[in-house]
Amino acid sequence: ATVSRVSGDVIRLADGRPVRLRGIDAPTGAECHALVSERVLARILPPGTRVRVLGGYVFKARLNVNIALVRRGAASAYFVRPPGSYADVLLRAARQARAARRGAWGGCAATLDPAHRWRLQRRAPDRIVRKG
Repeated sequence: ATVSRVSGDVIRLADGRPVRLRGIDAPTGAECHALVSERVLARILPPGTRVRVLGGYVFKARLNVNIALVRRGAASAYFVRPPGSYADVLLRAARQARAARRGAWGGCAATLDPAHRWRLQRRAPDRIVRKG
């Protein structure tokens, strides 16, 4: 498949199909770090990139894009039932990114619980705190 564009934790393929990246939650919309997170994904998967999609996991050559986003702090682990074959790796990567304060973990308040949205911590005064 070929990528035509990205948005949050969804890629759109050239044939029009949307693919939500399984096992992750990237900040979107007005959530803290959403723009940076989307740019990270766009750098990994610019338009025209050839990918393989296997059960919601996207591979660029041998790179598991889902895991790469979590390792960089551009997304966190997010599981539904069943959690998927990479659940342990994603959770470990999210914990490591959080401990190292990589990406969104360095500037946003969040938990590994997907019920909590990414929120801005006290940082630079030009940043806005979004609630709810």
